[in-house]
Amino acid sequence: FWCAVYQKGDKTEWHRHGARCCYNAVYYPVVEEDTPIYFEDMRNLGKIEVRPKPGMLLVFPGMTNHSVPEHKTDKTRMVFTASCVYKGGEI
Repeated sequence: FWCAVYQKGDKTEWHRHGARCCYNAVYYPVVEEDTPIYFEDMRNLGKIEVRPKPGMLLVFPGMTNHSVPEHKTDKTRMVFTASCVYKGGEI
């Protein structure tokens, strides 16, 4: 579990959280503007865009590539994220 804080110009490159990560979650307590999160379309059709709303919780498979584009406003953007990791028979 961790908090990600974005200032103007910050972004997150395409990545995934590893083979042992079962699920990822992102919670958006406050959304001042609509910077999306992108997910790789596993059917090779490009990317899927999700525009978060205040109070939204996204849960997605850990092996899903995802990214966040450049934060363009002067307002700080904060999200809470978590990963559920598989540890040999226990989650």
